[in-house]
Amino acid sequence: MRGCGADLYAVPDAAVVTCRACGARYDAPARRAWHLEQARDLLLPARDIARAVDGLGVDISLDTVKSWVHRKRLVGHGHVDIRDGRTAATHQVGDVLDPVQASADRRRAVPA
Repeated sequence: MRGCGADLYAVPDAAVVTCRACGARYDAPARRAWHLEQARDLLLPARDIARAVDGLGVDISLDTVKSWVHRKRLVGHGHVDIRDGRTAATHQVGDVLDPVQASADRRRAVPA
């Protein structure tokens, strides 16, 4: 996707997002899906994963991600410095997205 490079901001569930800089209009759900796909291989601390995917419309809390880490449902991929000499374990964003998507798929498959 090409554009002027300015950051885009959309309200949750928006159908369209308009660039404040150049006026280009984008399909908001398609942009969110594209960003999620781009993020799948990123290694981030649990807090950053929860914040990032929540901002892209994925319903997951930091407590859930931390629970998965504690129960060893998420594999650690090293550590990053966060501040004041402290480090945080990193996890692959896709390892959070996959079970959330599977759960959503199961909910859609159940007849109302």
